[in-house]
Amino acid sequence: MEGINAGSYDRAIDRLGLVIQGARRPVFLRIGYEFDGHWNRYDPEEYRKAFRYIVDRFRTVEVTNCAFVWQCSTSPVDDAIEKTHENIGDWYPGDGYVDWCGMSWFLSSDDQHALSDELVEFARRHRKPVMICESAPQGYDLARGTRRNFKAILDGPAGKNLRQKTAAQIWDEWFKPYFAYVESNKDVIRAVAYINANWDKQPMWGPPYNEGYWGDSRIQ
Repeated sequence: MEGINAGSYDRAIDRLGLVIQGARRPVFLRIGYEFDGHWNRYDPEEYRKAFRYIVDRFRTVEVTNCAFVWQCSTSPVDDAIEKTHENIGDWYPGDGYVDWCGMSWFLSSDDQHALSDELVEFARRHRKPVMICESAPQGYDLARGTRRNFKAILDGPAGKNLRQKTAAQIWDEWFKPYFAYVESNKDVIRAVAYINANWDKQPMWGPPYNEGYWGDSRIQ
């Protein structure tokens, strides 16, 4: 973030803006997504400045087909790691720079609901639409009908404790609460993105599950 604010990446930012401009279609740009996640280690003040810096440079080169998304992690894992809960408003670059508020949804748990409520209420106060930018049933393998522990800090060693699940159980445990949440907040939740992937085959997310167990979220 410091490099962006110092102007070290101006050429790259301008180039990205021109590429988006040339796409001739609406583009969503998530700047520093999951800004509050421990894994990103963003300083709130530097992040706010960098977000505004990028938006201002896009405006300078007249990129008019890009919506700027401010995405919170809404992650129970983040709070468990840090053993505290930050004020997401500390990272907010301002109404004049944010077009959409964003969030992630991976665990259909009470903590996931509470963190999502915080982001949704923030968006309502600032009159911004909400996008669920990332979502997938972490811990489930839809192809095999199983569930495993997803993160040691929350439910035990990642990838362990294999349990069989019927399609109905998976629907009731993850998909039903997910869609119910979208429906109950449809006044502000205007878009969702589902990650349809076999996480287990990707080096970053597969065995030995150093980044947690994610499974296979392909619905086909």
